[in-house]
Amino acid sequence: MADVDCDDTDPAINPAAPDLPGNSLDEDCDGAPACDPAAAWRTPGALRACVATTCARLVAAGTVDAAFCARLQQSLTAADGSFPEASHRR
Repeated sequence: MADVDCDDTDPAINPAAPDLPGNSLDEDCDGAPACDPAAAWRTPGALRACVATTCARLVAAGTVDAAFCARLQQSLTAADGSFPEASHRR
């Protein structure tokens, strides 16, 4: 986790924020987005596995709700690869 806020214009992006998987944002300011869909993944299932693992950790911590993770994982198989923009934080 970084020590400085990397986006003063967005209160959801700060060193204490959870880094949500698969949205290409670096919410926790550590320099890398969690499960970045733009990254080069070794296998087609590697991004899905990263998102599933990260989501499970965030749900267990009470950071996001399970419904958000279910929608996110379902969107990984969508033809356009889009990610849900719905509310996810608890």
